[in-house]
Amino acid sequence: MLFSGAKWIGDRQRKTRGGQPSPLLRKSFLLSGPIRKATLHWTALGVADLHLNGQKIGRDFLMPGWSDYRKRVQILSTDVTRLLRPGPNRLGAILGDGWYCGYLFCKGERNFYGQYPQLLARLVIELKNGRRISIVTDRTWELRYGPILSSDLYNGEHHDARKEIPDWCDPDARTVGWRRVDVFPKYRGLLQPKINEPVRVTQTLPTRKITRPAPGVYVFDFGQNLSGVCRLQIRGRRGQTITLKFAEMLKADGNVYRENLRSAQATDTHICRGGEMEEWTPRFTFHGFRYVEVTGLTRPPSKSLLTALVLHTDMKPLGQSRCSKPILNRLNQNIRWGQRGNFLDLPTDCPQRDERLGWTGDAQVFIGTAAFHRIVTGK
Repeated sequence: MLFSGAKWIGDRQRKTRGGQPSPLLRKSFLLSGPIRKATLHWTALGVADLHLNGQKIGRDFLMPGWSDYRKRVQILSTDVTRLLRPGPNRLGAILGDGWYCGYLFCKGERNFYGQYPQLLARLVIELKNGRRISIVTDRTWELRYGPILSSDLYNGEHHDARKEIPDWCDPDARTVGWRRVDVFPKYRGLLQPKINEPVRVTQTLPTRKITRPAPGVYVFDFGQNLSGVCRLQIRGRRGQTITLKFAEMLKADGNVYRENLRSAQATDTHICRGGEMEEWTPRFTFHGFRYVEVTGLTRPPSKSLLTALVLHTDMKPLGQSRCSKPILNRLNQNIRWGQRGNFLDLPTDCPQRDERLGWTGDAQVFIGTAAFHRIVTGK
């Protein structure tokens, strides 16, 4: 069996209300010789980033994606041969709430499917001497908390760089402060291979303009509505809190308009560790936005402070369409951006407010256009 011997693991001691921190999980192991091939099979209730020997595995976001967890969860398999080495190794994961136990369905409620994010994984290794080894998730894994204080698809991510553990998945890192994971009951739904393309960063957009509608308030304009996150680059003092609030429009006075978000906070925060230049990109959220309100700065910012990362299902365009009418080309471009903003693991109704759901009515109206753009138009 693909997950033979593996258990669902996580943390039962985590609180079940309010913003929840993201646990770090890891397992150390030794390999006695050169590696011929290694494949990692994994899935999660929630979302996860997998790491091996200090490197993130792949470039996907919000994996394994959204499914009806009452019936099925999707699994992924990745060749990780190049990341292993003879001697000490360490496999790790960071868990986020995602659709499983974060806020969902515009009701202001959490834990629709369950209360705790969980991981299931099996690393299958074949050494060049013919020996086969399996590293599985079980109660021997270690757990502790790091810099992600909370992560939520609607509300955003809150990150404290002072709590970062840079070498947490390094095979030579210390084990002080770690404890054993909790093991959860066997999942009763189906485990199925992921059927659609992953969510990835497909484009980056620089800041077009910065305005200052009020003292200490700066609004960054990226010139395009998109779904995604921002990469922050800052040299701040230790404990300085930078707050990013996302919006699609501006009010007449130049401040961001956010009433359409309803209960979604759509806010990311970063607490600086201080000293050298630091860079941060949220892991387990996304926003629909063109504008970002930034507060907490001690001096006027440069455009390089924020870069927009466009996130959506990485569907490959198969062609292009242009005509002699500029207004039609612009309309075509707007439609493509709308499709990219609402194809995030599944077709959604919007990428910004406390909804972002896969309504079949919305999909039915748009399916003809979506199919045309998928087949005919370029990026």
